[in-house]
Amino acid sequence: MTAPLGAPLLEARDVTVRAGGRDIVRNVSIEVRTGEIVGLVGPNGAGKSTLLRALAGARHVSGDVRLIGTPMGAVDRRTRARLVAVVEQLPEAPPAMTVRELVALGRFPHLGLLRRQSAHDQNVIEGALRRAGCDAFADRLLGTLSGGERRRVFIARALAQEARLLLLDEPSANLDAEAQAMLFELLRAVATEGAGILVVVHDLTSAAASCDRLVLLRQGSVLAAGPPHDVVTAEHVLAAYGPHVSVFEHPTSGIPIVIPTAAAR
Repeated sequence: MTAPLGAPLLEARDVTVRAGGRDIVRNVSIEVRTGEIVGLVGPNGAGKSTLLRALAGARHVSGDVRLIGTPMGAVDRRTRARLVAVVEQLPEAPPAMTVRELVALGRFPHLGLLRRQSAHDQNVIEGALRRAGCDAFADRLLGTLSGGERRRVFIARALAQEARLLLLDEPSANLDAEAQAMLFELLRAVATEGAGILVVVHDLTSAAASCDRLVLLRQGSVLAAGPPHDVVTAEHVLAAYGPHVSVFEHPTSGIPIVIPTAAAR
């Protein structure tokens, strides 16, 4: 299954996710194309992580979800594992496993049970470690890493998977400003190489600066979707977050900046 640059990788129409007898996500439509980064934003409890897990196939949904034009349910697990890489918000990190061993698991969909790693596989693993900034501690045990370091390791595993579609749940959490900038530079490079990326981003300013399009959720539904300037507006931010944040435009870049209202006084 292949898709040319700019073609839809993921298409979701009228997706609803129920849990505990209620709709957590309601009638959400979203599309991710090759070469772009789409940001899922919204306040806590808006349904961002639930939607991401549902689109990854981890939860039952109603609606139509397609992967490169094929209904998600018709894509076998092995093919899906080659095409879609998922980085959870709080991924399990086996403490006795080394960083390199975990990143090598990203090659499993390409190897199966019996095939050993080839020189190409090893090169992909080392390249993923280097690109995610994990090569300096590749032989350390996962149990010795900080939260930010663990995040980078799981991103490296996703890179080693060589998936066309990356679904990332707040990958910039626990990273300082420089590390966040480097992460989004990496995601931009991966998108430029032909992948599509759907990423949950907590910080609206970071999302506006780093994503091609945004989908703003409020109480499980889409409040706004489109280019960052059309989504991160005073009207939309007020409706989603309330009156305690303000939106400004950066004087040189024009990027929307969202800050607490108290900080603007």
